[in-house]
Amino acid sequence: MSNFSGNQGSLSAQDLGGEFNALRYLALSLLSEMETATLVKVISCSNNGGLSPVGTVQVQPLVNLKDGHDQPVEHPQLYGIPYFRLQGGSNAVIMDPEKGDIGIAVFASRDISSVKTLKGLATAASDRKYDLADGLYIGGVLNGSPTQYVQFNSAGITVNSPAKVHVVAPDVTVDASTSATVNTATADVSATSALNVTSPTSTFNGDVTITGLLAGQGGMAITGGTGATITGNLVQTGGNLTSNGTNLHTHTHPDPQGGNTGVPN
Repeated sequence: MSNFSGNQGSLSAQDLGGEFNALRYLALSLLSEMETATLVKVISCSNNGGLSPVGTVQVQPLVNLKDGHDQPVEHPQLYGIPYFRLQGGSNAVIMDPEKGDIGIAVFASRDISSVKTLKGLATAASDRKYDLADGLYIGGVLNGSPTQYVQFNSAGITVNSPAKVHVVAPDVTVDASTSATVNTATADVSATSALNVTSPTSTFNGDVTITGLLAGQGGMAITGGTGATITGNLVQTGGNLTSNGTNLHTHTHPDPQGGNTGVPN
């Protein structure tokens, strides 16, 4: 039997030992010219995470060839390889490949250059088959731990980012509703520096508990309900304190000895 391992030019004496071995060598030699799939490393990407159509990558195949003397031969770099993006219609997850990423390159059975140009139905521009020039990049294998990610596990979903998370939409709803498998429904917002809310109006449907200082610059109006109850000291500085139209700083009372009392100290 032949010891041919799929390397072009590695003809041995055994390959000439009979018609079967010769045909086997010829078949394996032809198969070795077919590209199917391999691991590649990204050298560069035409996009850098911005809002843009899907681009292309330049990649380096990672599995070396071997010559007839079993010496390694590095593949040439591949240019203009379209990469995969998770997209349906105008909806997409934009996460472009970056330099150093390792992923899978698959190779089409026919020349896809015309389809790449027209982005639609087209006839193959040449007779090449399973060629390195007709590669497609699918990323995400053999890479390290991410620092920015969406994580799914039994504990739930975690969105982690070392930088700003920006949500843009005409309406945003956060619904912490009780379900059949959850006993409590709580929405927590934690900020180590500040929480800023900018809105013409804000509505809280339910009781509000504030454990820190409540400071207001635009005034306060309380209407309806049971009014306001304050436990502890009430300190008012500056301005006037009025109750039912009476200014508590300047009001007077009739003096039994005649006239009116003075204003409160």
